[in-house]
Amino acid sequence: MAETGFWRSPSMLSWWRRRRPSSSQTGERARRLVFVLGGGGSRGACSVGVLKALLEAGIKPDGLVGCSSGAFNAVALAAKPDLETIEQLAHVWGSIRNRDLFDRNPLRMAYRYMRSRNSFFDSRYLRTLAAMNLPATFDQLTLPCAVIATNLTRARKEIFTTGSVPDAVAASSAIPGLFNPYRIGNEEFVDGAVAENVGLAEAIQLGATHIVAIDNSTSNPRRPPNHTLTGILAQSIQIMLGQRTLEEYQ
Repeated sequence: MAETGFWRSPSMLSWWRRRRPSSSQTGERARRLVFVLGGGGSRGACSVGVLKALLEAGIKPDGLVGCSSGAFNAVALAAKPDLETIEQLAHVWGSIRNRDLFDRNPLRMAYRYMRSRNSFFDSRYLRTLAAMNLPATFDQLTLPCAVIATNLTRARKEIFTTGSVPDAVAASSAIPGLFNPYRIGNEEFVDGAVAENVGLAEAIQLGATHIVAIDNSTSNPRRPPNHTLTGILAQSIQIMLGQRTLEEYQ
């Protein structure tokens, strides 16, 4: 898992620059760096610090892959890959709690759950957040970007690279149980991490010769178990995602 301090190391920057092909190196495949931003719910805010350190060190992506909360960050950086975007992302993540996007009234939450039988929050709020802060379509992005979602209707992984950005981000971020499945046309989508949390294969499909993967899905494995119902569920999901990510890395 990437750590901010590691990427601030001058030796890391030197290592990367030494591997940049010079203009005289004809016949060699050009270096292509893809950032892969995994999920992790609200931990998506942690990726912003890592991204800032990378850009400050002069390490910039040629493409991005995002899943779950990482989809929002990936699209934002693909639209404008600079430090100004990083500052805007930090502001968005820092102010989400104050935005009137989620109704946290326990009585209304309980009513919604009893009425819908599948979630506490409306996934359309995710689209609203994306529409407020991101470009409308993929063709408005500066860099190629792939967003991973899980197609519940077809029981498969879905990769968005064209079309509506807010729809793709909402589909990728709709955590099952917390948000209802996000509908696009006649098909329903849930969080991309259900199918694949860290899109290494998608990075290779974008032509990556090098990959920087940021995974926020796991926490301290030695943390004492939380024996509440939601605590056990959350920790179990983190362990599952962590094991799956390790298998993907291998």
